[in-house]
Amino acid sequence: MAARAEWLFRQKNSSATVTDLVGEKVRVFRHDPHEHKTLEYAGLTRRGTPVFVNRLLLEADYVVLCGSVVSHPFAGYSNGPRLIVPGCAGAETIHRHFSHTLDPETQQVHARCRDAAIDGNPLQEDSREAFRFITASFLLHTILNDQGQIVGAVAGDPLQAFAAGCKAIESMCGATAANLVIVSCGGYPNDGDFRAAYAALQRATQIVRPDGVIIFVAECRDGLGDFLTQRLAVATTQNFRLPQEISSSRARWLEQNTIEALIASAIHQKTREHRIIFVTDLPSALIERAGFIPATSLSAALTLAEKTLSPPKPRLAGDFFSAILISNGTFSVPHLI
Repeated sequence: MAARAEWLFRQKNSSATVTDLVGEKVRVFRHDPHEHKTLEYAGLTRRGTPVFVNRLLLEADYVVLCGSVVSHPFAGYSNGPRLIVPGCAGAETIHRHFSHTLDPETQQVHARCRDAAIDGNPLQEDSREAFRFITASFLLHTILNDQGQIVGAVAGDPLQAFAAGCKAIESMCGATAANLVIVSCGGYPNDGDFRAAYAALQRATQIVRPDGVIIFVAECRDGLGDFLTQRLAVATTQNFRLPQEISSSRARWLEQNTIEALIASAIHQKTREHRIIFVTDLPSALIERAGFIPATSLSAALTLAEKTLSPPKPRLAGDFFSAILISNGTFSVPHLI
């Protein structure tokens, strides 16, 4: 079976399906969040998220969660309980869930909506509360290193096993704050478009010093992605801000557009907080409108960074200039230690 699966996935033009891999004895259903007939109401979270999930989850004798423990730039970690909400939820539930990313007081991305944050993270806490409305029997998740290779696994009670997986990931990714952070996505398809590449940029912002510089390397051969192109690249006056007509109701905009709107808001926030030099194939004029500093090559970006940065004069023990290279920000998720 393993050899058959490997062969199928190695075929460049293969149209292999799950049935090809496991045979006809397994019934496969593709969840559609917009198919109301397949959804059933399970409860209401304390944050006001109405939990509509695929009815099969409530009717099944056993629910087993399979996947990998992976970091998420907004939810802290993905998979685990998030396989249910937002993974198998209805569109209304998904939209309301992601609206919690914005802090209602500041109308900015919530400070705890970041990689490796669980406690106090509104997305993670909302998913875990919604998860308790179903009965899940077992979780089996793999642990991946910074190259996407399996280095371990966790299994057992879903929440306990997933928590153990999160701790395993966190233990591999500690770092100290740096004046210069150079981050790449690890190549195509991780940097196919800006939406795919954004996670690597998010991770660099977590360890750069307040007066530091980020060099972000992402080809983005497929552009910004349809949503960002349509919403954010049409007018030079917008500067990646949310459209003027809805600037006073960002939460409602997030409910309508989910993750794309969240990325758009986060871009504007981060380019105001950090100096980010962007090495990409995207047009320089577009990059500048987004608030980035464009560069045509890594060497050109280093020259720009050198003009901005200068080693600080040591005032205290340990006060020194430092630089960090993250070769694959898609999987490598550094956090301050």
